[in-house]
Amino acid sequence: MAGKIPFSVLKGGPFSEWELTIKESFDLKGLYKVMHDFMVDNEWYDLNGGDDFESFYHEMHLPGNMLNHDIWWRAMRDPKLEKERSIKFLKFYLKLEFKTVLMAKKEVIINGSKEKLDNGEIRIRAKFYLHSNWGEKDSEWQTNPILKFFHFRFWNRINRGVFGAAKGEIIQASQDLYQLIQVYTGMRPEDSRSFMQPKTES
Repeated sequence: MAGKIPFSVLKGGPFSEWELTIKESFDLKGLYKVMHDFMVDNEWYDLNGGDDFESFYHEMHLPGNMLNHDIWWRAMRDPKLEKERSIKFLKFYLKLEFKTVLMAKKEVIINGSKEKLDNGEIRIRAKFYLHSNWGEKDSEWQTNPILKFFHFRFWNRINRGVFGAAKGEIIQASQDLYQLIQVYTGMRPEDSRSFMQPKTES
């Protein structure tokens, strides 16, 4: 299980967020695997350091062999900024929630052959958090006597550029996941370069 994101992270609100509603026919298990592999490849890990992002799963069986799902993923990642010692004080966190409504198998023709895909509605909501622990009571900033004395000056003078670069990195991570889902589910052409900017909060 992925665990829970600390309240100290959530209380500041997401830095980037978006929501997709998909009504196309697609392979739900395939989407699940593609997203999981994508996150592992991009060095996301669960809150225990593994790759089991799922923190909650519930399915409701309905008449007509239909299903509703509620699925939550929780993940975190270290910034990939190079040659910056201070990035250990920054973390990216991700809340990802799937909700499906009236999902059922549907036979479709793909390249001349019949395939069974999932049909219904799925809503995917993502919230990305950029968190620094420099002000927390139990962080190294507060427990290390040298860092405690210099942390405010250090953060303002040295880490300003690092924090700015991290903002750009988390926006890119948000965009990449958004686009992956669109491409896989057929919401947009794979070779299209247009992108809907996620809602962001500075």
